[in-house]
Amino acid sequence: MLVLSRLKDEKIIIYLKDCTSNQPTSILATITIIEIKGNKVRLGFEAPKDVIIHREEVFNQIMKELKEQQTWVIQLQKQRMDMFVV
Repeated sequence: MLVLSRLKDEKIIIYLKDCTSNQPTSILATITIIEIKGNKVRLGFEAPKDVIIHREEVFNQIMKELKEQQTWVIQLQKQRMDMFVV
């Protein structure tokens, strides 16, 4: 884990680099420290539309729902296969 210290209005850039030249190829996100109050930090995110950003608990819920959907599809496929087994 990389740990960075930042002050209000400072930014962090997340980007991909080219493997051969080590040059940045595309910026994935820019994170700006918007506000610091006590033990809370407000962050602003700028990213292309195809980069999805979620809080961890939202991401975990999405993954849980996707896993449940996959389980349901697998069960449905098994049921359909069982109908054709003689």
